[in-house]
Amino acid sequence: MARWTTLSAFIGWCRNHYDGYNKQYQEPYAYADPCLSACRKYIEIRYKLLQLFYDMLYECTVTGLPICRAMFLTDRQDPNVYQPQVLNTQFMVGNDLLIAPIVQHQSVNRDVYLPAGSDWFAYQDAQAALPGKNAGGQSFNWYAPLDLVPMYVRAGAILPRRELEQYVGQLAQCPLTFECYPGPDRAYTLYLDDKIGLGYQQGKYRLTTIAQQTAQNGQRTVTVTRTHDQYTPNETFFYISLLQATHATGVTVNGAAAPDLTGANDDAGAAALAASGGNAFYFSVSLQTVFIKVFDTAAALTAIAGF
Repeated sequence: MARWTTLSAFIGWCRNHYDGYNKQYQEPYAYADPCLSACRKYIEIRYKLLQLFYDMLYECTVTGLPICRAMFLTDRQDPNVYQPQVLNTQFMVGNDLLIAPIVQHQSVNRDVYLPAGSDWFAYQDAQAALPGKNAGGQSFNWYAPLDLVPMYVRAGAILPRRELEQYVGQLAQCPLTFECYPGPDRAYTLYLDDKIGLGYQQGKYRLTTIAQQTAQNGQRTVTVTRTHDQYTPNETFFYISLLQATHATGVTVNGAAAPDLTGANDDAGAAALAASGGNAFYFSVSLQTVFIKVFDTAAALTAIAGF
């Protein structure tokens, strides 16, 4: 139950199938720990990453590429991704999120292969500082008990995440955070609509390009540009998180300086940023991340962090 639930948290259509003759319950909450906690952990990660799935579903309607992708679709230049032990046991969500679940009954170990041509970071779910990068073209052995699914993110990736909701629509405002991983300059396409109606068929949606660049002096620039703009989300602001960063010497948004709200501890800084009525930032010491709050007031916004 735990293995299939934690795997299916990363499939486009997340559900389990019930065979009442062979297992007693279908619902995760009917099971004791560690099954219950493992299922909860990855279902909650899925809910925080729902925007990624939504964006990939939009991309599917445009290009035909599936949400979940065999690794030869994203890294076809690497002959190792065609090997059965890689091809049949790990997959990508979109282009940049690698999922390597345990698929053998009662196993707690597996090798995870990282495609050549990119560096990779072990996914932390914003619960810990980003560890050092791993060069592609090699495998790593993971000890993976029931509550762990090995996950990696490609260097340079931009991943959208939302605040945790126990059901979609629980929060009146559920702001997005654009997680910017260190690495090559990259761009990401974000798709927004009302999620319930057919207005998108008449063009009532918003497409936004988020791009990041890193200069030789360490300055990091993130641009957020609307390319189709016939839908306005409920959220009036978004966050940019610059992972694996030091305390920024300063941040500007469209040329205007944003105040530094870093407090005596991370909780103080996070609370001050959440309460801010204007563009601002703070540095999380524990996460080694610069969080920038940007109010969504223009079709083109540029945030620049100096280090």
